[in-house]
Amino acid sequence: MASRGRSGGSNSVIGVPQQLVNEVEETFKRILKETEKVRDEHATDMSVHQAISIVLDRHPDLRQVGLAHEVLQWYICRMEAWFAADANMISLKNRDQASSLSEHVLSGGHGLMVQGYHPLIKALSKVRVKKISQLYDKVVVSVDDGTYFIADAAIVTVPLGVLKANLIEFEPSSVQFPIWKLAMKIRLPFSSIKYSGLMWNY
Repeated sequence: MASRGRSGGSNSVIGVPQQLVNEVEETFKRILKETEKVRDEHATDMSVHQAISIVLDRHPDLRQVGLAHEVLQWYICRMEAWFAADANMISLKNRDQASSLSEHVLSGGHGLMVQGYHPLIKALSKVRVKKISQLYDKVVVSVDDGTYFIADAAIVTVPLGVLKANLIEFEPSSVQFPIWKLAMKIRLPFSSIKYSGLMWNY
């Protein structure tokens, strides 16, 4: 699953055919190959982003539109992740010191989250948590529609009213609040500016 956020798009997930991914990958390799010519033509260094812009101006046929453009942005994102820097901060002269082209595209289809993972988080936030359980070294969060989520850890940030009403069940009993914390939770008044941090050992 690849993510490249953009404004003004829809909230849907777009399926990307594998053939399109392969075609854009080849185009991306050609673009990077052309940036090597740009590098050899200039005595001073420049960013990879600037070099790609020069290549696309020289070779308009390498420009991508529509979904192909989104896939190209994904390849640029992967390169940026490899260098842990934005394309406008990556040195053109030193780019090929890291073998970023040696990675292989995984088989199967791909997907683009058009507006990043925000739509996914927004959809999940519409469910009501009923129980938080500790199972061995995992945390299981159960929601009211019967589904559950398994994670290595969970950060519980719920309104005070939810805690006071005991709307979330903690399991096993060792995860429950100690008596003195329960008493404090009951006495704690509602306020828009007061925060309380609780910590306990499992």
